[in-house]
Amino acid sequence: MARYDGNSKPGSPVNFLTEVPVTQSSWICARRMDERGHQSHTSPVYVMLGNKPVRSSAKDAEYFVRWIDNILKNIAPGGSWNQYFTHDLDVVQARYKKAKGVYEKIALEASGGQ
Repeated sequence: MARYDGNSKPGSPVNFLTEVPVTQSSWICARRMDERGHQSHTSPVYVMLGNKPVRSSAKDAEYFVRWIDNILKNIAPGGSWNQYFTHDLDVVQARYKKAKGVYEKIALEASGGQ
């Protein structure tokens, strides 16, 4: 990760030049932060090495499994977000569960499991 502190304004951009060592297929992005936190984010640039797909770490994938678990808890009947799902809750839950399965598979693959 590289960092550059600067201020920009119309007609006066901040240019940031850095080198990022890439040892496996990855994606790279830039974020703009200020005292209030994350403000903007570029689209990713994908870098493919050895024709291998981009894969997250097991830790990253497990984060999203937990994140989806939190969503499922909050949208379930009695959950704090359930009031926003007045119909088709089962469809919404099924989509989140499918996404959770994707991240569980990525976590397993990233940790060396099959």
